[in-house]
This record gives sequence, structure tokens and C-alpha cells, in this order.
Amino acid sequence: MPNDYFENEDLMMKRAMELQPVLMAYVTGMVGNLDVAEDVVQNGLIRIWSKREVFTPGKSFRSWCFEICRRTALEWIRAQKRAPIALDEETISALADDHAACEQAAPELFSLEALRRCLAKLSDRTRELLDLKYAGNLDCGQIAARFGRPVESVYVTLSRTRAQLRDCILKQRAMEPLQ
Repeated sequence: MPNDYFENEDLMMKRAMELQPVLMAYVTGMVGNLDVAEDVVQNGLIRIWSKREVFTPGKSFRSWCFEICRRTALEWIRAQKRAPIALDEETISALADDHAACEQAAPELFSLEALRRCLAKLSDRTRELLDLKYAGNLDCGQIAARFGRPVESVYVTLSRTRAQLRDCILKQRAMEPLQ
């Protein structure tokens, strides 16, 4: 029986599939590996489908999907029992809070030109770190070894840099003339 919030179950799953790219980006940040993130998101989508009856109308479907994928990623992280864990639960919760704040400005946030301007303001070393993480697909442990820094400092630098870029992009967008 479909949830009354959606006309039918197909529409609900279509909405969930439309979120897949942003869920991938979110989960990749948590687990640090694109292939693992793909598996985690797929498992999250399966859970979204299996829990479709319990979605509460009036709540944010997007946030509900993110929460299911966040919990799926945390389960994967716990199952790995690797040292150090990619991110502790407190950090993941903080990132989830940051994500929720960004969600309101999502359409404006992803201006490629604003991102380019903001990246240009970063130090060469910080841009190199971002390049290794996102273009080179290195995990934080590999980056830490390359820079000769503790893994935790790489996590903190990435988190602060993402927040700095988010704020910069929002400022850039606020200064753009209305169209």
C-alpha cells in the first residue's frame, strides 16, 4: 500500500533516485571512497524502499533519505573496525547539521563560477589537499601521509575548507545581480 504522501510508490522511488547524486557526494565524504559510497547509497536506497510505509507525510523526504543513508554509512564504518575510523559519529553529526543548513540554499550553492572564484582564494597547499581528496580520490590517511600530518588534522582542514567554500559561495551568490 503506497504512502498517502506520494501518489504511488513509483513516484516515491523516483524522488529517491533523483537524490542519488547528492546522496553519493554526502556518503563519499563520510566513507572516503567512491566505490564504497556507491554500495552504501545503493543499500540506503533499498532501505528507503523497504521503509516507504513509515515515511511521515509533512516531513522533508530529502532529509529522511539523507538520514537513512547516513545511518547506513555509519553501520558500514562500524563494521570496518579500521583504525582510524574515517570519521567519528560526532563529526558525522556535525557534517549532517552543516548539510541541513546548506540544503536551504542548495540551488544557489552550486554555482560553478562562484566555486572557481572561491577556490582561487585558497592557498596552494589547501587546493592541493582538495585536489588529492576529490580529483585524486585519495583517502584522508593517504593525504596525511603525503603531507606528513596526522589524519585528524586532514579531516579538520577538509571540514573547515568546505565550510569556508560554502560561505564564500553564498557571499558570491548574494553579490550577484538579480536576474
